[in-house]
Amino acid sequence: MAHRDDSERLRASRGLGDYAARLRTQLFDGASPERQGQLRAAEGRAQVFSAFNAVMGGTREGAHVTGLHFVAEESKLIVYVDGSSWTQELTMLREIVRARMAAQGADIDAIVFIESKRPAPRFRKKPAAAPAPHPARKPLTPEEDAALASATARVADPKLREALRKAMKASFEWKKGSEGENAR
Repeated sequence: MAHRDDSERLRASRGLGDYAARLRTQLFDGASPERQGQLRAAEGRAQVFSAFNAVMGGTREGAHVTGLHFVAEESKLIVYVDGSSWTQELTMLREIVRARMAAQGADIDAIVFIESKRPAPRFRKKPAAAPAPHPARKPLTPEEDAALASATARVADPKLREALRKAMKASFEWKKGSEGENAR
């Protein structure tokens, strides 16, 4: 019978989540009540950090965060940022961030933003490539200019008609210039 169970176990496929859940249960069930409390606190801390990263990761504001500290006893997240202006801006967004974190499963009582004493790590940026030169605009021929005037003549408002004509003329002149550049 044990041999049959082993062969069924070997043929079955299980996900990593299932394995992690079983491992968590084994660790938790074998721990003392004090250790179980520590494990629960660690899971809560991880959930808070994960929710914060899900909300702020990849954002303009999140790029200025230099560190996090979770005070579990007060259900308070302390966020260190790299400047006083970012401290003010993120403080104004505090409740939005907290609500979004709650939607991610980490409902905390408070978020405090503090200017960090250490500077944020700065990454070297590659030098910007020189901008490509703009093609020279080629003026329209008198025939093209007349066709443009004819095309915009149906616009009743004279100011709008003139603005449209100028915009279309600039576009056509640019297009003619870029076609000339491509022909070289």
